[in-house]
Amino acid sequence: MYRLRRLRGVFPKIYWTIQLHYAQELGLGKEIIKWLKFEKDSMAQDAWNIERAKNWHLFLPPARPSPGEVIQYEQAVLSFPSNDSLPLRWGLLGATPEIRSLAAKYHREILCIDKDKGVFETLRSLVNPRYPEKFICSDWLAVEDITPVDIFFADGSLNMLPPEKHEVLLRKIYNWLTPRGWLLIRVHLARPSRFTSPQEVFEWHRKNKTREPVFTATRTDLDMLWLEPETLKLNFVEFHKKIKMLYDEKLITQEEFEGYNKLLQFNRIDLFYTTRERFEDLVSGLFHIESIRSGEDYTGCQYHPLYILRKKIYEKKDRHPFS
Repeated sequence: MYRLRRLRGVFPKIYWTIQLHYAQELGLGKEIIKWLKFEKDSMAQDAWNIERAKNWHLFLPPARPSPGEVIQYEQAVLSFPSNDSLPLRWGLLGATPEIRSLAAKYHREILCIDKDKGVFETLRSLVNPRYPEKFICSDWLAVEDITPVDIFFADGSLNMLPPEKHEVLLRKIYNWLTPRGWLLIRVHLARPSRFTSPQEVFEWHRKNKTREPVFTATRTDLDMLWLEPETLKLNFVEFHKKIKMLYDEKLITQEEFEGYNKLLQFNRIDLFYTTRERFEDLVSGLFHIESIRSGEDYTGCQYHPLYILRKKIYEKKDRHPFS
């Protein structure tokens, strides 16, 4: 038994496989077997998430904020009206190291909310300079009350959830903010494709000889071609297969394929785009849109804008958006 417990710490995947095998051999109940399968899958997902975090340095915009977008975040923070200093209490959905570095630069303790503590700790190696941080290990929608923060950051976070959960998340953030709080949120917005095929996208890239990495230069246009029309969902497992197919059919070069492959091997998520109209309609009852900014440093950046939102204050006599 001791050796089996030790195996769990060293080779967790093997451990759960053995446990599941014995449970099935012994004819244990379906609920126990179901739980063991869940634990095994969760362990594998956690390991993959940490591996993805370890390779964050390989990721490129729009998958992570660009240098220009980080500058826009910083300028927005510096422009907030304040009596003596910058907002004191900061919050962040996820563990984006660029945002955490910004908090550290201005000596602000930031509260990060993420369901994977391993990812939070792994990405801390990319936070520069270092400064104390707080962490809540939880699914975003499961968090109820927190000590209200003055400013909340969400870099692409909304698009990690399906559309029916977007309003729920925005309401959560609204409640986490102080009465005069701010939300800085970068959103991935869908629009009609300007190309009719992926071949056209890569031909455009070669013709224009942009200095951008092929991933950054072409990702947004490929996204628009491959979004599911009804849901605006982008499945990156299928995305990777399509890129491989283009390479196998010699429609893209090896260099172009590798420009995607080195990133997509760490990306298995579903991304849910929204439209500008839908997003702005969702936030209209909760926030004032103070400005919409773009990093202006990569192709398609205008479809991954940074919204600067100020929390609306409702008097008791007014109709509250949650009523």
